[in-house]
Amino acid sequence: MSTPALVGNAADRKQVERARKTQARDRDQDTADLRSVLALPSGRRMLWRLLEDCKIVASIWHPSALIHFNEGRRDVGLKLMGAIARADDQALLQMMAEAGRSEKQRGAEIASARNEDETAKNDAEGV
Repeated sequence: MSTPALVGNAADRKQVERARKTQARDRDQDTADLRSVLALPSGRRMLWRLLEDCKIVASIWHPSALIHFNEGRRDVGLKLMGAIARADDQALLQMMAEAGRSEKQRGAEIASARNEDETAKNDAEGV
């Protein structure tokens, strides 16, 4: 869906000023919306997963044309990361810290489940 042009005549100062105000209002609304999402732990988790999917912290290299697709994803991710940083300058650090803690917890849960499985297996075998 394309957005209609805000200015029909670039020589008309009123149209240009009205377009500038409209763009500023839209940008402010986008920033406020993003701050609302960032205020929620679930919003930060979702945005972090999107950033990971965009490969902002991974190599985009691929020996085929897939490298171009990966760069497109990365470009979107970098734009999102910039918007997040403008909305809340501490949000990215908070998201990284939360993701790190979540990964450690997940690793501990997996290790615990493996230990329980091994213990149950040993008990069943009479070891």
